Amino acid sequence: MTEVELKLFVLAGICVTASTIGYLLSLVVKKVQLARLSTWILLGGFVFLALSLILIASHSTGWSNFGSRCFLSLYAWAISGIYLGMQIKTKTRVLGAFVAPLILLFIIAAAGQQSDKNLVPLPWQGWLTTLHLLLAIAGEALFVLAAAAGAMFIIQDNLLKHKKPGKMSRFLPSLGDLDRINQSGLLWGFVLLTFGM
Repeated sequence: MTEVELKLFVLAGICVTASTIGYLLSLVVKKVQLARLSTWILLGGFVFLALSLILIASHSTGWSNFGSRCFLSLYAWAISGIYLGMQIKTKTRVLGAFVAPLILLFIIAAAGQQSDKNLVPLPWQGWLTTLHLLLAIAGEALFVLAAAAGAMFIIQDNLLKHKKPGKMSRFLPSLGDLDRINQSGLLWGFVLLTFGM
């Protein structure tokens, strides 16, 4: 990993950490504006991580430099990209309070891994392996998003059933939006994972 790649990775980690803190604070103070700002910060982390992965791919020949750090970074990038893509359609900003900590865990795990150890054996390095990994990672990232939406759905549903619709209930996304995210995450995650196999 070159110095530029490492700096981009660190910047992505800083952005994701700031975004996670912002999302969690938005739950505490119940302000959607803070969650919106955190979404933009997460977008910055997504861009830095994408640039880091592009540089790693451009400096490697095939899968020769695809180590644990790249693999976990790719997971974090996929989860954040799919979440940000869903924001265009649903505007469920507060869902980031469940998604951003998971992305941060992948970044932290990636930071502790070696960047030079090759995970893909030499005979398996080819375009089919690339397709398999990309589809499998995207499918699993969709499952992560569906799980986060499902957890928030249960919390919101519980608040409504026990007739505690205080500020928190109005702050969380609607059950319809969460159900739509959950359904599309499961549907497309299953399709991508199936094609990835």
